[in-house]
Amino acid sequence: MTSLKHRNSLSLSKNAYIREISDKLQNAVERHWQEILSTLEIKNFAIGTVETNCVIYGNNNYFKRHQDTFTSVRKKRRISWVYYFHKEPKPFSGGELIFYKGNEEIARVAPQAGMLIVFDSSMFHEVLAVHVKSNEFENGRFTITGFINEKPSLGMTLTNSMKIIWQSIPLTKGIKNKVRSALIGFKTIRYLANHNQK
Repeated sequence: MTSLKHRNSLSLSKNAYIREISDKLQNAVERHWQEILSTLEIKNFAIGTVETNCVIYGNNNYFKRHQDTFTSVRKKRRISWVYYFHKEPKPFSGGELIFYKGNEEIARVAPQAGMLIVFDSSMFHEVLAVHVKSNEFENGRFTITGFINEKPSLGMTLTNSMKIIWQSIPLTKGIKNKVRSALIGFKTIRYLANHNQK
């Protein structure tokens, strides 16, 4: 369990709306698998399990600097994604996603509804504190996070990528204040941070 000093947020995993969006996001990532690997400069690997979760950051919630890497007998996280689907206009401030190389900040991404960010799970990153004036649940920073695991094998060595992909994925006009269905279609890459390890 992560301590409140390191992380303060709410996770939802067993929800039909969340499951539907998570499945569509996973399908989109799989359809563009080779493009993602090429852009992130990660060698192809055998896909194991895929984890998805809905993470909500309310007022003063945050996630300190961390990596998404998690290794066990059954899985090794290799690729992470974050998909934003908060209300518009954005009812909160803060919540930027910061990426690091060593102690140096290399990228800062402001939350934008309909944006999908894909990156190497080994990259250090953090979520800055979110500020919600109304302090209402539905006005928080809503995201779907995903982790693609590699099937573990003996003697496996991992190389770290320092690249990040920003993609824009449109949302359907859904019911206000509720989780909305995602129309998945990879658009022009909005931004590509090319920060290779030396």
